[in-house]
Amino acid sequence: MERKLKITMIVLMMAVLALPILNLTVLPIKQSKLAGVESSGSQALSLAGFFSGQLQAWVENRFQRASGILGYLVKTDNQLDYFLFKQISSNRRAKVILGNDDQLIERAYLPSANKSRPVKHQAIGEATAALAELQARLKTRNIELLVIVSPSKPNYYPQALPSWYRVAGAETRQGGGDYFLEELSRAGVNFIDAQRVLKAAEGSEFPYPMFSNTGTHWSQLGGCLAAAEITKRIGELLKRTVPKIECQVDGMRDLPVAQDADLLRLANLWFPHLLKRPAPRVSSKRVEAEGAFFPRITMIGSSFCWELLRHIDRNHVFRSRDFLYYFRRRFDGNKQDRRGVSIDQEKFDFEKELADQDLVLIEINFSAPQHVGFGFVQAANQKLQMLGK
Repeated sequence: MERKLKITMIVLMMAVLALPILNLTVLPIKQSKLAGVESSGSQALSLAGFFSGQLQAWVENRFQRASGILGYLVKTDNQLDYFLFKQISSNRRAKVILGNDDQLIERAYLPSANKSRPVKHQAIGEATAALAELQARLKTRNIELLVIVSPSKPNYYPQALPSWYRVAGAETRQGGGDYFLEELSRAGVNFIDAQRVLKAAEGSEFPYPMFSNTGTHWSQLGGCLAAAEITKRIGELLKRTVPKIECQVDGMRDLPVAQDADLLRLANLWFPHLLKRPAPRVSSKRVEAEGAFFPRITMIGSSFCWELLRHIDRNHVFRSRDFLYYFRRRFDGNKQDRRGVSIDQEKFDFEKELADQDLVLIEINFSAPQHVGFGFVQAANQKLQMLGK
């Protein structure tokens, strides 16, 4: 009996091992696509690629793409990990991890949340000094500068991190984001600490999560409240009556909106609905006084800006707005262009682009303050200095 069991197990294991080869030859299987999986580039096809390991990764990737079973195996592995071990993936490099209370968290934010890396004082100091310089240069053109610091999910909800992902003492350490906020205050740069704004709202008028358990960016409500604070601060800076955004919650919806489930798509599960939860039904409206001033703005930032723009564009609070996504692609609010246009940073005409603007708005995440402006700030200072302004 024992011998038969061993033989049976060996046959099953050999069948599993042979499945990819059979799939490529006589048993074609339709691929199950995986979210967040990128292909290796052709640069691997070189001697340098062989010694660096890129060639091997490229061959493996080609094999996986030719075989239809990879997606099924990954999703099955992830689903079993969730059911049996309360984690999303056994892959230690997976982009998504499972936190407490079924909170999905983007792995890239863990070092910032744990404050486990040395603070880049010099880089952050230089970035802040560049912001102060740009603010002064823009002021001579009657243009204001406003920086909004968006929170990351594990920074906003540190209790979501399981003990095995925590580095002890984080609550007593200063992180790069903390130092950045201090430097902004010290330099006199106009800024919004979005985490403070959202925490205040969550503790009073809006007792709802500001991050969906299945998303990595602020929720529909969090984005609305941040947009409302932006319009308020712009009015104060311009000393004009600017239209404001007002947010409200009209009951609950059974499922979160699509943008609040971006991490769930990356989790690659067979039963993603098990993690979805009811969410606030958010609406926003424009509130304006008679003779309101509609400013023109240029906005530079990351993917946290998309939810801001949904409320800003829906309520038409600005006469015009340009969004420079990572200062790499331009999205013109007047054209409603979903694909955007590539930006050539070397040829970007700051004189023309800023000619009739009232305000420059820069968004940067708490986890990466040294990258504020993504090159826009330094390039603008250099160009405006050359113009003598």
